[in-house]
Amino acid sequence: MDSIASASTPSEHLSEQLTDGVPTSTIGYMSRCAVSQSGPLESTVWGNALHSTGQTFASAEEFRKILYKFSLAHNFRYKWTRNAPNALSTYCAVEGCPWQIKARAIRSTPIVRVTTFNNVHSHNAQDLITMAPMSKAKGIAAILEDELRQDPDLTPPKIRSEWQVIVAENLPEDHWYQNVMKVSAVEM
Repeated sequence: MDSIASASTPSEHLSEQLTDGVPTSTIGYMSRCAVSQSGPLESTVWGNALHSTGQTFASAEEFRKILYKFSLAHNFRYKWTRNAPNALSTYCAVEGCPWQIKARAIRSTPIVRVTTFNNVHSHNAQDLITMAPMSKAKGIAAILEDELRQDPDLTPPKIRSEWQVIVAENLPEDHWYQNVMKVSAVEM
C-alpha cells in the first residue's frame, strides 16, 4: 500500500526518460504540454491527413475537403476523373506523375474508404511553380468554417495572414471577406 501511495505523489515519483539523449521529467513535462493550447502547424496536420489505403471518411464531402487541404500542404494540383458521392478518383495534374487516390462508398452508406493511394510524385521544380494548388472558393470556405468554429473571434485579416504563412499564397482581400460572410451566415 505504501508503494501505491508514494507512486501517486509527483514529488516522490519523477521518472526520468531519455529522449534522443536528453533526460526529461515526464510528470512535469507532460502536465505542461497538456495545458498548452498550441498544436502542430496546420500544414503539418494537413500533410498527414491522407496516409494509406483503407482509410475511411464520414462522407465524400469530408474526403474532398481533406484532399484539398492535403494538396495545399504538399503544393500540388489535382484533377478529378470521377467525382460522385459513391466513387471518387483523382490524379496529379502534372502529366506523367504517378500520384493518384481512389475512394469508394462502403455499400449503401455515406462512409468513404480509400481503395488506392499512390503517394509518389515525380515533378521537377518548374512543374511545382506552374502547377501550384488552386485556391478554390469552396475549399477556402471550408477552411474558414473550421477556423471560425475553433475560434469565433478570429477576424478575416488574421485568418488571411495565417493562410499566407501556411500556403505562401496572396489572395485578394475581397475574396476573404466574401467567404467569411458566407460562412458566418451559415453558422448563425
